[in-house]
Amino acid sequence: MDCEFAFVILNYNSRPDTEDCVRSVKTRAPGSRIIIVDNASPDGSGKLLRDLYHGDPEVTVLLLLKNLGFSRGNNYGIRYAHRMFQSRFLVILNPDTELLQEDFRDRILEDYRKTSFAVLGPMILDPSGGNDSNPLRDGEDCAPEARRRIMRSWRRKYLRTLAGLDRRYPEKLPEPAMPRILPKEAASGVQLHGCCLIFSPRYFLHYSGFEELTFLYGEESILKMNCDRAGLTMLYDPELRILHKERSAPGYNMPGKQKLRHHRQMFLAARAVYLKSKNERRGP
Repeated sequence: MDCEFAFVILNYNSRPDTEDCVRSVKTRAPGSRIIIVDNASPDGSGKLLRDLYHGDPEVTVLLLLKNLGFSRGNNYGIRYAHRMFQSRFLVILNPDTELLQEDFRDRILEDYRKTSFAVLGPMILDPSGGNDSNPLRDGEDCAPEARRRIMRSWRRKYLRTLAGLDRRYPEKLPEPAMPRILPKEAASGVQLHGCCLIFSPRYFLHYSGFEELTFLYGEESILKMNCDRAGLTMLYDPELRILHKERSAPGYNMPGKQKLRHHRQMFLAARAVYLKSKNERRGP
């Protein structure tokens, strides 16, 4: 069955947020296919979501046997959407996001008609009305030298946490970032936030989904490098808007084991992005 738009929502222990996200899609993009991929949530939320949407013709819940991470989990949903619904546009949404406008799909189609974008990102509003997430400021420099510095910084944080030095000698919290002046008009060639990524048919002429180099974090940087290599446009449209509920800075106020896992994931992701940037510089 053909359906032009499919929305993929990757759930992990986030059932209430996922239900809110689904509700917003059903309200503001009715008739779209919604694919919930549960990443083996240990709290059982996947099965609860499957029971909740059983019989709903717009919603499919897929239960993974293990946590595949961000790229692999979303790719599972992307492959399902292509195989079952032949969807042309794939919208990847974090569960803690909500659509905010009735013309969400119309705006995407208009952007595609004008620009033939490969990947599109919206303005991302937080609950206070701020909008400093998109385009991404972090990781805009894809040069190996910059990526190596980021990798070394996360390796240092991970090793400090592993050795318990972060408890004995806590790092000073970073100063609050200065508000950015975001583009008032659409901007191309930018790096987009992963909480909402809209893939067009043009992207899938070159790639089948995310490159599966990381478990969590770093996906936006890898996506940007791949689009640059293929000459594909990444477009930011501030007239397209979503709500993103999460505004915390992970890694500072987490319990010990959770903080260690977070720093390890950030280090591994930074290393993968660094190695990718080195390979991109060498060329094919």
